[in-house]
Amino acid sequence: MCKTAVVLDTNFIYAKSKQMNDLLQVLNEDYVVYISQISVDERKEQRCRDFEKAHKEVKKFYSEFAFAGVGSNSINADETLNKIRNGMQQKYELAFPEHIISNRCSC
Repeated sequence: MCKTAVVLDTNFIYAKSKQMNDLLQVLNEDYVVYISQISVDERKEQRCRDFEKAHKEVKKFYSEFAFAGVGSNSINADETLNKIRNGMQQKYELAFPEHIISNRCSC
């Protein structure tokens, strides 16, 4: 039996990120589910922007309340961003084994 292919886009992934595992189980019963590397990359960058925003807010908090003895547990933002990107890439590769559509043209 041939299954219909479904390609998930970035907006769907973002909107359904909390339910993704459950949705994939349901979809995989009747469809072959694909995702594009472009969507994965866009989602990784969305997550990195969320981190950068939160990191700036934490740094601001520590600078504003330094007088109270609040210490800063500084982190390496670049290292953390790389961990986020690599971790998310691995997560998508596990969720969509052999079903990530490459950005590269095979022409």
